[in-house]
Amino acid sequence: MKKYLLLLFLSIAFSVNSQQLRFNCIEFAAEPNSEDKVAELFDKFYSEKKFKSGGVVLESLGAGIRSERTHRLVFMWEKDKWGMEEELAEFESDAFWRGVGNYINSDVPPYSYAGRIHSWKEGNTDITSSVHIWDFKPADPVAFKKAHDKIVKDASPAFEDRTVGFGSYDVNQPNGATHWVVITGRNVGDHIELIDLMETKYNKELTKYFEDRSEVNHIRDFVVDIVKRYQ
Repeated sequence: MKKYLLLLFLSIAFSVNSQQLRFNCIEFAAEPNSEDKVAELFDKFYSEKKFKSGGVVLESLGAGIRSERTHRLVFMWEKDKWGMEEELAEFESDAFWRGVGNYINSDVPPYSYAGRIHSWKEGNTDITSSVHIWDFKPADPVAFKKAHDKIVKDASPAFEDRTVGFGSYDVNQPNGATHWVVITGRNVGDHIELIDLMETKYNKELTKYFEDRSEVNHIRDFVVDIVKRYQ
């Protein structure tokens, strides 16, 4: 299993051929109390690296996750700009992923999925490191994107320090979801406060958003916390 996992980590970032920004996620189960060790390995490997575009995020899985997996890796990059500015020696990458594999529970199969990022507003993830994610199937993705972009603009003060994104799942759609939205916050309580703020101060904009976005089949929502981010 660890050999399979190593090969998955090394190859997953090259599996999507789409336009603009794209991403690849790998969910896995870390051994108990190993997060600090995994984070230390990531710091040693990535902290001095420069990416051609995008980056790598290590996240812990929280509320709403119904599996034994505890963490996920998210690779993000621009079309034709994947990888490091300096080519890495093969042994360096192999040693890093082998080290990470030592802290992974091989009895829990990893799960991967990938797609495109269609809208992205960068925030301050040093402050808002908790990420609320919604997975869903919109009846009209084009209408949804227009409504999404409009409310992010019209209610911009509410999203000042928050990263807000919208995209599609194009490979191995999780639970049948075709699209996703992410909004960062300080913690779960802050996510709830944002919902309350939108329903009160920005009720007009929110009502317009629901009217314009088309029908949506909600699949799930969950929270992850950013452990390390390199870009």
